Amino acid sequence: MELDDDCLEPPLGILYMATILRQRGIECSVCDLSGLGDDKTKWQADLEFGEIYAFSTYSVTYRRTLEVKKLIQERINPDAIFIGGGHHVTAMPGDCINDFDIIITGEAEKTFPEVVSKILSGTVVKGVIKGQPVTELDTIPFPDFNLVDLGRYHRIVEGKPSLSLVSSRGCPFKCAFCNSRISDRGSLRFRSADNVVTEICELIKSYGIRHYRFNDDLFTFSKKRVFEIAELLIKKADIIYRVFAQARTLTPDICNILYESGCRHVSIGIESMSDRMLKLLEKGNTAEQNSTALDNCKKAGLKVRIYLMVGFPGETEETVKESLEKLKQCHFDEFVVYSFIPYPGTPVWHNPAKWGIKNMDKDFTKYVQVGKRRSTCFVVETKDFTSADVERWRRAMIDELERRFCWAGQSPDNK
Repeated sequence: MELDDDCLEPPLGILYMATILRQRGIECSVCDLSGLGDDKTKWQADLEFGEIYAFSTYSVTYRRTLEVKKLIQERINPDAIFIGGGHHVTAMPGDCINDFDIIITGEAEKTFPEVVSKILSGTVVKGVIKGQPVTELDTIPFPDFNLVDLGRYHRIVEGKPSLSLVSSRGCPFKCAFCNSRISDRGSLRFRSADNVVTEICELIKSYGIRHYRFNDDLFTFSKKRVFEIAELLIKKADIIYRVFAQARTLTPDICNILYESGCRHVSIGIESMSDRMLKLLEKGNTAEQNSTALDNCKKAGLKVRIYLMVGFPGETEETVKESLEKLKQCHFDEFVVYSFIPYPGTPVWHNPAKWGIKNMDKDFTKYVQVGKRRSTCFVVETKDFTSADVERWRRAMIDELERRFCWAGQSPDNK
């Protein structure tokens, strides 16, 4: 399934790894094949000769990862060592180790450089290795964006080219569907406000970019830290930015300080406005709390994008209708409607029978949340609904909401 744009921003995780290797005196380069489609001639043109190739893997692109690996083996270096990391191999290490010499699960900033150093010194390293989470995030160097061509990326925030950064890792919530929990990142950890704002100031100095996207799972969890970052941004950096938040954290004072410090866009995983579905999704909040959060954002002047989901086990015609009717009374600007995808590593993936799933398509190439022309996949059927039901629910919700709100993919200001 093709995407409207798969070249939005540099691969932050890989940039962190490459930056650390270079600081240790290990020569390396970053090859980002996004935006090149299926043209293997273009892949080969971008790939350099190396002794070690490390891949960040995702379920939907895992087949392509293996195609790139095969190309390297056949045309560039048949004796290369291959390391797999990222979400997919973390969720399925027992399966994926058959495709790589080494797999590193979870966070790898500590483990990956050690593995590379051992290999280069002649030590034989094989098998699945559990990465060790970084407890002090301020010790990680800022990613070096000079390792990629920033001009080829298309992410914009409020109409201007932007860069993305991460100010925290982990999420305290355990939503039943969420693939963020796959990465095995340990407890919620924060960079200090000074560390975050120092990076932003350096990026402004180096690239002149003043628009940013925080990729944290949950930027607004700690009220104290939000205020610390916001107050430093007001003093030291005149920027525009967007964040991801959870409804319960969006109190009036949080929304106001976000706006005052330059935040103009907040993305919220609403998922549903049916309290029954929110409970099944294990969201930990209510439809009323969702509505209150949207009101708080609106009053503060923040633009809001909401993420919705249909087709989680337990969904019915009634829950979809209830959600839609309540949404039409809410204040937000942009929306996306996903179908439920049982990503490897999530509770539903591990125990589909518990959730009443009869059929689950495990062709990962279909696991695209939103592709071209708003396409997606419908890969789950339960005793209560078919994939055709989910497709119909999604279509109905999009058609109805688009009469009042903007489909996120058509936003002129935020990609």
